[in-house]
This record gives sequence, structure tokens and C-alpha cells, in this order.
Amino acid sequence: MPENRAGELERRLELWAEAGAIGLREDVRREVSGELKASLKPVKALPSNGALATQFLLVFAGCAAALIAVLDKAGFHMMNAAQMGGMAALFAGGAVL
Repeated sequence: MPENRAGELERRLELWAEAGAIGLREDVRREVSGELKASLKPVKALPSNGALATQFLLVFAGCAAALIAVLDKAGFHMMNAAQMGGMAALFAGGAVL
């Protein structure tokens, strides 16, 4: 018996899926459209891409500085300035991607 119910349900779902979209009556469409238009409010624009990238880089630099402070600059004392600059460039490049 349960197999028949499952088969019937599946058959009805397939028929429903094949039937296609059912259109709304025009008066319902107008009413819904009017309600939606009445509920619209202006939104604040997003900052420019440059401003977003700058904010992201500042947050990244702050987190990196905090992590360096916590880890007590492990391994940094063995690097020269060129190596530190290269690593900073790699991390910043990875953060931007």
C-alpha cells in the first residue's frame, strides 16, 4: 500500500512539473505590484571599490600586526628587510585576491 501512495505522489508531482507556470490574474498582479512599489525605500549606496579595498587592507594589516604581536615575531628576527618586504607583498597580494 505505501508503495502505491509513493508512486501516485510521484506521478502527480511529475504531472504538476510538466504543466508549466500558472499565470496570475491581472487584478492580483496589479495589487501585488502596487504593494511592492509602495513598500520600496531608498537604500544607501555602497562605497567605491577603492574604498572597500582600502578598508579590507587596513583590517588585514591590523590583524596581521595583532598576530605578529601574539606570536612574538617568531622567525622574523632571522629575516632581512628584503625578505620581510617580499613576504608582506605576498600576504597583501593574497589578501587582495
